[in-house]
Amino acid sequence: FAVGDCTSAPTTKTAAAVASQAPVVVHNIVKLVQGREPSAHYDGYAGCPILVGKKQVLLCEHAYDGVVKETFPWDQASPSRLFFHMQKDFFPWVYWYGFIRGSWYGRNAFRAPPLPDDLLFRE
Repeated sequence: FAVGDCTSAPTTKTAAAVASQAPVVVHNIVKLVQGREPSAHYDGYAGCPILVGKKQVLLCEHAYDGVVKETFPWDQASPSRLFFHMQKDFFPWVYWYGFIRGSWYGRNAFRAPPLPDDLLFRE
């Protein structure tokens, strides 16, 4: 199993990708420990903020083959000052106080993706 830069996944290597890969790895390890077949799959999600002008960022989010997977309910195809401030002020905080501590789940924010009942460890 692998997450992040050491994978051979044909997608960008970003923290957003790792946050999407980690629950898949956890799911599949739990299944293996239980003697069952791993069944979770990573869809290639990655997010990459790109500075395109003075205080303007384009937040590119995609899955495999360039399929668009936007997080926000508005069109992200245009550069935005809001995304600039997210990249400058919010994402560093999320990285140090959420992602590194294991409490940031990417597009799910601070809500951990639930493990199905059949994956929970039982005595």
